[in-house]
Amino acid sequence: MRFNAFLKECQDKEVFKKLSIYAVFSWLVIQVISTLQQPMGLSPKVVTYVLILLLIGFPVYIFYIWKFQIAPIHKRNMAEAGNLPTKRSFFGSKTPFQRYYFLSIFIVSCLIALVLFFVVRNNFFKNPELNEAGLAGPLTLKNTDKIGVLKFENNTGKDSLDIVGKMAADWITHGITQKDIAQVVTPQIVEDYSNIIKSQLSGTKKNRVLQDYFKPAQIIIGNFFLDGNKLIFQSSITDGKLDKTIISLDPVKCDSNNPLDCIEELKQRLLGYLITAEKEDAIIEEAPPRYEAYEIFLEAKNAAVYDEGTLELIEKAVEIDPKYFEPRLFQLTYYYDQLQYRKADSILKIITKNFSSNPRQQNIVQMYSSLLEGNNREVYRHLKREYDLAPFELNTNAAMLTVGLQYINRPEIIDTVFQEIDTKDSDAENCFYCSNRVYIKTYADLALKRFDSVIKYADALYRYKDQEYFLKPLAVAYMAKGKDPLELLSAPGLRLNGEQKSEFLLYTGIQSLINQGEEAASVYFKQLLKMPEGEAADFDIARAYYYTEEYANALEQFEKLKANDPEDLVVIGFLANIHALQNNPAAAKEELELLENLRGAYQFGQIDYLLARYYAVVGDKEQLFTHLKRTVAAGYLYTSSKYQYDPHFKPYLDTPEFESIMTYWY
Repeated sequence: MRFNAFLKECQDKEVFKKLSIYAVFSWLVIQVISTLQQPMGLSPKVVTYVLILLLIGFPVYIFYIWKFQIAPIHKRNMAEAGNLPTKRSFFGSKTPFQRYYFLSIFIVSCLIALVLFFVVRNNFFKNPELNEAGLAGPLTLKNTDKIGVLKFENNTGKDSLDIVGKMAADWITHGITQKDIAQVVTPQIVEDYSNIIKSQLSGTKKNRVLQDYFKPAQIIIGNFFLDGNKLIFQSSITDGKLDKTIISLDPVKCDSNNPLDCIEELKQRLLGYLITAEKEDAIIEEAPPRYEAYEIFLEAKNAAVYDEGTLELIEKAVEIDPKYFEPRLFQLTYYYDQLQYRKADSILKIITKNFSSNPRQQNIVQMYSSLLEGNNREVYRHLKREYDLAPFELNTNAAMLTVGLQYINRPEIIDTVFQEIDTKDSDAENCFYCSNRVYIKTYADLALKRFDSVIKYADALYRYKDQEYFLKPLAVAYMAKGKDPLELLSAPGLRLNGEQKSEFLLYTGIQSLINQGEEAASVYFKQLLKMPEGEAADFDIARAYYYTEEYANALEQFEKLKANDPEDLVVIGFLANIHALQNNPAAAKEELELLENLRGAYQFGQIDYLLARYYAVVGDKEQLFTHLKRTVAAGYLYTSSKYQYDPHFKPYLDTPEFESIMTYWY
């Protein structure tokens, strides 16, 4: 049978007529459902469900036509003509018409399956797009979400102030649309739509128009009244049904002659809430921040490097909104990281006095108090609570990594925290917290002897500007893998100044002293000492002489450093060691007494650490561990040059006493 003959027989058997009936029926069903969906309060997806059912039903209907309408007649005609085949199946006689018919069902089924795939994917599995950086940014709501803004009610008793209510709604609407936060349904739109439906609906019925026809996710309502010569605005955000208040903002006061002052302040508060409402960490604030302050703080928060420029942004955000809690914390953290502990403590006192009114704020304040007290166990405990609330928040995650490794020395927990945030597409070159997370990860891997992992992460970053500190863990990993760390200095794209180069050579030499011995380490120290005059840092030169046991030269260099800063604790500690190594106990004792006299607040065990190193030099194991235990108990950090990375303690690294120091905060 030819295809034309098959089509003619389908027409004779009224197959096309029956299929057209199904198509018209389907179109009518969809039209009726689409018309009734909104008035009946049905989900918009009900039309999609009906369409899916009708599409699935189409090939079933084609088979129904064959089985119960065409097949009996076809069979009877074939029998009368004496052409009934002997071979039979569930579908009836396998005639040429039947084969063409079922081939058509198969093709139609495949096409419908393809259509169903796109319908289901686009309606049920399409993910909302993330912003470009994947970090904090302007909030974008789903297209179906709208915010309704109602005209503010005038409760002053003065009709002349009615315009203020409209002005407030317009100003808030402008702010929302300007910042691209959401679609806005304004009072004017409701008014126009009401006029189309029925002229001059009452205020309550107009609200029903807003709810029933526009279905906003949230509605901003408010009113204002007079208190003497002060105008007081009240505002709140409700759900789309106006039956549940999401947040009530604090009243805003201004002079009755300057209502725009109130309206601008109110707009800032509303925008601050809307922009942070979807952020998990928004509950850290007792009240929504001013939007302007939020924008400036966000710029500081996403800075590639935290420097004085970043601090200026943070302080500007605090100035704009003194009640904004989070910038205060960043301000405190900045001074803490810069070792300006007195300044950090003074900011903490301000925060303690003016904030900590909710449990989360109290927990954060207690964490910073523990930081300044050197109680690392409590620091971890309070930070763990914060981390459990926001494990994907970049700065919280980075802080958890730092505390986990440098404060309590638990390298085994670092990988779990690190993997909470996907770093595949992160811009570590331009993101301070991103690069800091990777840096902590590399030292955790060093502690766990995962040298390939260290090379993988550090090798991708050390060439970038301001990322040269990745050379240090990379050098240690190179040593462990039998590679020459000096190869790193000739890497394409790497640009180091003299002090950066001398710092790298000194650190690599010190770690080589621990892991490879004096002969291997001397290569790095000698290369440092051969650098042109004025390039290497004076402190690096002094230490290079010290570790190559050139004590006379080392003494001369450290004496110069002490003359520049007579209270430099580390320099004094080295001088005490050198005098002891030169068999000059009286001079050593003088330096030790100077150290003791310089004890003060916010040192976190540094002097006891220097004393422990001195007793390591003179071989007094008991005094060494007495002071080392005091050191760790005072909160001295497990950084990349202390404890197991300090060659003074090399003879003691495998002792039970040293192990107890490393696990002190467990």
